[in-house]
Amino acid sequence: MKLIFLFLLAELADVVTTLVNLRIPGVIEANPFAAGMPTWAWITIKLSVTVIICVLMVRINFGKKAWAILALAWLPPLWNFGLYLYIMLK
Repeated sequence: MKLIFLFLLAELADVVTTLVNLRIPGVIEANPFAAGMPTWAWITIKLSVTVIICVLMVRINFGKKAWAILALAWLPPLWNFGLYLYIMLK
């Protein structure tokens, strides 16, 4: 359950950091699938995929591989935060 909580936290951090960065003039969505979508649409899709992944994490014993899922989930919010710091400190 700890891994699922950390995964959900990573997904929430991704949404928040994305929304914050998109308010900065000149910043665009890098994901080509989400770039043209309204905010409500990509959040709905992200929520759906997040629920599916959480269900799979509960039903399938990934063992140590679950940490890889968690590590990958933290890449986008860390990238977004780094972009934010780069722009703000420039």
